[in-house]
Amino acid sequence: MVIQDDSKEMLLFYEEVLGLIRARDDVETTFESSLAGREIFKLQSGEGFVVTAFDDPRSSKTDFQAARSGRLYILRFPSSIALGDRFERANPGCLGMSLYTYRVSSIAEYFQRVKASNAQKITEIVANEFGEQSFSFIAPDGYFWTLIESGL
Repeated sequence: MVIQDDSKEMLLFYEEVLGLIRARDDVETTFESSLAGREIFKLQSGEGFVVTAFDDPRSSKTDFQAARSGRLYILRFPSSIALGDRFERANPGCLGMSLYTYRVSSIAEYFQRVKASNAQKITEIVANEFGEQSFSFIAPDGYFWTLIESGL
């Protein structure tokens, strides 16, 4: 995910509301240190971004072998770098952007946590096309998420 946040405030949503654990934090990438960063993000000299990675709460912060798959990487760009707004293309039915799905063990608990947060456009809990209880919302950083209840 690519966000623009100098304060790290938006990261708190993933940690406090969704319960993910920070696996890596404040890993800096600059124009000077990354040829890939120059090519992919069109970084200019002196520009860079910071990476934070989140893991499933059942992962281990200390045992690499106990890490679960599906790490969420968030790249934070400073507000001094102009980023184009692509969130209109990050909705159901749109091509080219990601939509995020997360399985949780207690959908009602997560529903209350998300409702108490700065998330927007929160749907009611409904059965999806597979009969799973689910709800969707737009996270404070603008990305579209769907949470699905699972017998974890």
